[in-house]
Amino acid sequence: VVAIEQDEDNDYVPQCRDHGAIVVIGDAASQEILYKAGVHKARYIVAVCGTDGANAEIAVHAQELAKNRHGEALSCFVHIVDPQLCNLLQENYFLSKPVSKPAPLFRLEFFNVFDTGARALLNEYPFIRNSGEVREPMPHLLVIGLGRLGESLVVQAARNWGTVRKGKDQKLRITIIDGEADRKTHSLSLHHPSLEKVCELIPIEMDTQHPEFQEAAFLFNAQGQC
Repeated sequence: VVAIEQDEDNDYVPQCRDHGAIVVIGDAASQEILYKAGVHKARYIVAVCGTDGANAEIAVHAQELAKNRHGEALSCFVHIVDPQLCNLLQENYFLSKPVSKPAPLFRLEFFNVFDTGARALLNEYPFIRNSGEVREPMPHLLVIGLGRLGESLVVQAARNWGTVRKGKDQKLRITIIDGEADRKTHSLSLHHPSLEKVCELIPIEMDTQHPEFQEAAFLFNAQGQC
C-alpha cells in the first residue's frame, strides 16, 4: 500500500508507516508524483483528496500512466463530493466508452461516500416495506444537520418515496434542524426541483448546542404526541 500525502505533518503519516505502508510526500495531482508512487504498476488507485478537481486530475494522469500496462487493468476509484456531478461523470464516462474495442487496461469508477452512506443507512432502517407499503403511522423523518450526509439522506429518502408512492398525493414529511435550516433547505430545493413535489420539508433553525435543542420540543405535536 502506497499513500500520497501533501502535508508531511499529517498525524496519520507515522501511523501509516507503522502499519507498513509507504508514504510519498507530494501533490497527488502531479503525474511525476503518481509515477514515483508506482501508479503505473498498481492494481488499484483511490483518489480521495479534498477537492473534486484534484481527484479528477489524478484520474486523468493515472489513465495516461496506464497506457503502457500489460496484463491486469488499473482500477481507479475517484471520489466526487457533488452527488449530481458524480452521477453526471459516471454516466458520461460509460456512454463514451467504446463497446466494440477490447477491455482497456484502465477502469474508472466515480463514487460519493455521502450518497453511499445515505443509501446504506436507509437500507438498514427502511421506512417503506419491500412490498411498497408504508409503515403506520405515516413516516416522518427528522434530519439533524443539513451537511453533505444530511443532504444525501433527504434526497435519497425522497427518491425512495417518489418511486414507491408514484401517482399518490401523500408527501413524505421531513423536518430539518440546522443553524441555517431555511437557507440550506431552500438551496437544496433549488438543486433538486422535484424534491418538494414528493416531500414536505419543514426547516427549523436551531443550534444543537442550545438548551432549546436539548428540550427537544420539536419531537412532539400540539397534542403532546411524539
